[in-house]
Amino acid sequence: QFDKASIQNTLSKWVASHGGTYSVVVADGHGNTLTTHQSEKVFFAASLYKLYVAYVGYQKIDDGTYGLDESYLGGWSRGKCLDEMIRSSHSPCAEKLWVELGKENLNTKLKNYGLTDTSMTALTTSARDIVKILARIEQGKNLSKESRKAMLSSMKAQIYRSAMPKGFVPAVVYDKVGFRELVEYHDVGIVELPGGERVIVAMLTQNVGTQNIAGLASALFKVLTK
Repeated sequence: QFDKASIQNTLSKWVASHGGTYSVVVADGHGNTLTTHQSEKVFFAASLYKLYVAYVGYQKIDDGTYGLDESYLGGWSRGKCLDEMIRSSHSPCAEKLWVELGKENLNTKLKNYGLTDTSMTALTTSARDIVKILARIEQGKNLSKESRKAMLSSMKAQIYRSAMPKGFVPAVVYDKVGFRELVEYHDVGIVELPGGERVIVAMLTQNVGTQNIAGLASALFKVLTK
């Protein structure tokens, strides 16, 4: 139903006419690619690593290893920490669970999912890997309905809204950001278009900034909803 040629043309024109480094993937809700630009480029993940940690953390809730209500950190329950590492990008919660799950164990699990560009020890990832994990979340793969709903609720309510959510208006954006000062700014998520279709978008950037990410999102929104 999507015009791949128009989407690709919109993305190519934007990248050619704007400075900075863009790595972008737009896919349908199943993770099938609609358009890409430098999708395999590896970036410092910044707080995007929390998306991977939360995804595996919820699997451990589902299999009974951990409990949502157990006391976890600073008076917060484990469930509260899982929510806040996405909603407010709370680092102490994410770092504790990251160590608890085991960084090498996480690497192995992600490689088994086909994520070849991501390291949970070096904290690197790519747009194409992010789309794979977002597709797993969207499809509820290895997640209970409750855990999928909880992850999406946290992403919908995450507090950094000046990039993709500002551009994909009036779509509903379930996203996670990661940034390091002004060098990298990444915004990735599941976008529910007004017609009900859902697409997955990953924008990993260097020296671009939130305003231009929002601008690209707005340009893509127009062609996705034609």
